[in-house]
Order: sequence, then C-alpha cells, then structure tokens
Amino acid sequence: MKNVVKRLALAGCVVVGLAGCAGTTGSGGGENAPKLPAAEGDEAADPAAARQPETNERGFIVKQLGELACFGGAGKDCEGGVSFAIDKVEVDPPCAEFGSHPDGGHTLLLHFRVATGGDANVVDRVGGIINPFSFVEIGKDGVTRDTSFGMCADPSTGQLPDTYGLNQQYQGVMDLEVTDASGVIALQLMGFEEDGQRGWEWTYPAA
Repeated sequence: MKNVVKRLALAGCVVVGLAGCAGTTGSGGGENAPKLPAAEGDEAADPAAARQPETNERGFIVKQLGELACFGGAGKDCEGGVSFAIDKVEVDPPCAEFGSHPDGGHTLLLHFRVATGGDANVVDRVGGIINPFSFVEIGKDGVTRDTSFGMCADPSTGQLPDTYGLNQQYQGVMDLEVTDASGVIALQLMGFEEDGQRGWEWTYPAA
C-alpha cells in the first residue's frame, strides 16, 4: 500500500510541475555542457561523439542508447542546460517483492543518467520533462500510444528523484508500462518545442 501511495503522490507532483513549465530547448554536447555521471559498463556511447541533431518525420531527434541529449541550454554545447542519457532499456525485468507486470502489456525499465547546470529556471523544469507521463510508445504498426506509470520496480530504491538541484549528477531508473515488447519510445517535450523539435526517440530493445 505504501508503494502505491508513493506512486500516486509522484503522479500528482508531475502534473502540478508541468503547469508551471516554460522555456527553450536544445540538443548537443560540447565541453561546456553539464557532465553526466559515468555510465555502467562500456556499452554506452561516447556523448562527445553525438552528431548534430536532426529531427525525423515525427519531429523527434533519434538517439541511440547511451547517447547524450540536452535541453534548456545556450548554443550547440547546451551551456547551462540539462544533459541526460538513457543507457539501457530492460524489457520485463524481475519485479520487486510487491511489484507486478501489466496484464496484456510489458514493463520497460529505463536506466537514466542526468546532469544539471547552473540555471535554476531550467533545473526547475527537469521533473516536468523527464517523467513517465511525457513518454509515448510507437508500435511496429505505426500507432502511437501513451505509456503508463509502471508498478514493477521498488519506488523506494534506485528511482530518479522527484526534484533536482543545481550542478548535480543523478543516476536512476524509470518504470514504464507499454503494449509491445519491442518498438520505439519517445520522450515528448510537451509545450517546450522549439524549431520543430518535439523531443527524442529510442528503439528498444537495442538492435
């Protein structure tokens, strides 16, 4: 019951946080960009090798797992912004003691790294952008579906925080429920779009 209460509280915080969000977005990774914590293992891509972003037909920047993404910064190096990467997507992992997989669907456990900069206005928006309710699933049939807040992982351990501080690094997981065991997930900017960019997308599981 405590796990359910915490999940509902998080959902309420995200909805409230979205109402006050506004600002610019970007993508890149230069020397002045916020530095991410080290990735687990050696499979994550080198953030410095990220290409100049181009949006696809859906308005999303296509990212590989482990590749740097960024928003809220100035210039191509995203100075003062927030950097993040999704290093790994686990499909239907073992659940915590009181967790469960969705009936007729699948659990995705996203492994995140996040680094914030020194702009308080940008950092205050992180929870409104990086949260389960900003994701959608694009199935192999081409249909876009909302994802749901997952009930598999233990919300008291290893999760991303509800709030973020200035010039700090974070590492944690996000629990999503989706329809398909493989496909594309997209993180929508939801009101933060700029120059036609709607967000980022990743293929799961990794090819």
